[in-house]
Amino acid sequence: MQKKPIDQVLKDNQKMLLSVNGVQGFYQGITDDGVDYIIVMVDTLTKEIMSKLPDSLDGYPVKLEETGEIKPLDSGADKSLP
Repeated sequence: MQKKPIDQVLKDNQKMLLSVNGVQGFYQGITDDGVDYIIVMVDTLTKEIMSKLPDSLDGYPVKLEETGEIKPLDSGADKSLP
């Protein structure tokens, strides 16, 4: 049985992943050997978060990455170069 494309797996699981408190986002990774996997960015890597997230999604391994809280850039900030 052929796997679904990883972008479809990410789309299909977006709500579930983002519903876990502490998840900041997710993206596709590729190993040096060309194997696709899913990276889930979390603010703090805790046992609670680890227990709520799967080890794999539709056959793609899931890795957790502690990033701290991710905040949007201030849209009102002065963006001019010095």
